[in-house]
Amino acid sequence: MQKVFKFVPMDGVETSNSWDGLDLSDLLLSREDLPARELFWRHANGNLAIRRGDWKWVSMGGGQLFDIGNDPYEKYDRSAEELELAAELKAAAFSWFKEVSAGVKRRA
Repeated sequence: MQKVFKFVPMDGVETSNSWDGLDLSDLLLSREDLPARELFWRHANGNLAIRRGDWKWVSMGGGQLFDIGNDPYEKYDRSAEELELAAELKAAAFSWFKEVSAGVKRRA
């Protein structure tokens, strides 16, 4: 349903702003660039990840930070060199996960 929702504004239909996601109609119609934003996800193995610009933090192994603009194959963990950034992205990832999983019932 969410995939359909993202195309609804192209038909001129008013939509609720309470949905998680981003209206892609302007990008698809080449009217403007998407704004810079953070991307969050959770892997099937339970690891969390966040992408902010060229930086990507993953919770695997206690937390790893990659500069994927310069290291697209994620070979070099930069978390020891960028302690503050790694801590900031870690906090953002766990805050996001707490928000999106609030009220979700887990299977036993």
